[in-house]
Amino acid sequence: MTVPTFDVENMILSMVMNDKMMTSSNYAPGYNIYTGQKIPNHPHNIKYGEIHTGKAWDTALTHYCGNDDEFMPLALVVFGDKSHTDLHGALSLTPLIFTLSLFNRTARNRVSFWRPMAYVPNLSFGKGESDSALSVTKLQDEHICLAAAFQSVIEINKRGEMSFSFGGKLVCAKVWIHYFVGDTEGNNKWLGQYNSSNQGVSMPYRDCKCSFEDMDKTRVKCQFFKLSDISDAEAERYAAQSKDIFRNMSKHPILNALLLPDLPLSDLIHGPYRMMPPELLHSSGSGLIMYMFESLRHLIPSKKSREIIDEMHHKISMCMQRQSEHDFPRGSFRNGIIDGTKIQSTERRGNLFCLLCIAHTTDGINALVDGVWTRCIVDENGNPKTELQLKK
Repeated sequence: MTVPTFDVENMILSMVMNDKMMTSSNYAPGYNIYTGQKIPNHPHNIKYGEIHTGKAWDTALTHYCGNDDEFMPLALVVFGDKSHTDLHGALSLTPLIFTLSLFNRTARNRVSFWRPMAYVPNLSFGKGESDSALSVTKLQDEHICLAAAFQSVIEINKRGEMSFSFGGKLVCAKVWIHYFVGDTEGNNKWLGQYNSSNQGVSMPYRDCKCSFEDMDKTRVKCQFFKLSDISDAEAERYAAQSKDIFRNMSKHPILNALLLPDLPLSDLIHGPYRMMPPELLHSSGSGLIMYMFESLRHLIPSKKSREIIDEMHHKISMCMQRQSEHDFPRGSFRNGIIDGTKIQSTERRGNLFCLLCIAHTTDGINALVDGVWTRCIVDENGNPKTELQLKK
């Protein structure tokens, strides 16, 4: 397979040499772009907001740039997700793109502030169900492609720095990957994690050692994977010639491209295992909120109650469009608020907001009480009451 790659240094220079991009309106507030330090007494640095306010920033900055102001930090935010260019998935590929952490959130949300790093092709093209290769072999092939994609970042790190003229003076910059962005399936592949969270998988989540039984605990102290855990497992696997060690960790025994010795990462203790935080689009819009409405569909079987809620949803949505404030989350009333089909992840967030508004109206309370509350009544033993008991 051919992996198209781009020189990361040239891609970075295409951003830092662009006068329209490198303006104060695009920088993270409270951030010194030359030193990476927080501006003292700046109001935006009091709470978590931009990337430099996070706990991982100071540690990575000290490691790569030291305590002096000699180097300019250029931390990368890498995104990767499988994309389909046709209806059948044959012409699919995984683009790897990146942006710089010095830009604020508004700038990072714009396409022009991202640059390509590589394109990982569809490794299963032309094979289909007849592909007899093991899953670990397929995953290893993908990591060979990822190793080629990150090669230019490794070369910058081996050289030690990259120099360029910025702001009328010569600047020496340090480059590292601060964190990765992607969906659950992609992140699991990049960490060699089993793509399953079913019962029987010993450690369902990719970053920590929590068991399946720990997943529903409201308060749990996670024990995160460390680079030493992986290296110890590798040594033990080669000594014992057994795959059970990685199987107990719910991971595939592969040569992980993110664990290459010279790949600069922000977390020096855990490596990539704490650099892939879940983001709201998948964990909330396509996850928790979707399950909320799915549960609501089971709790409100009454057609009349659904019609009342859908009608109120339509009215509230129209009223929100006439508000002077336009920062409300945008919903959708194509199939009604209860139906979860034909709706985008961001629209579910808007529908949840509308549902909360409906729940604070008299008609909405009556409809929800009629559809939900009576189904949750239990007897003195804690068992749900029967239909006959409810009628009485």
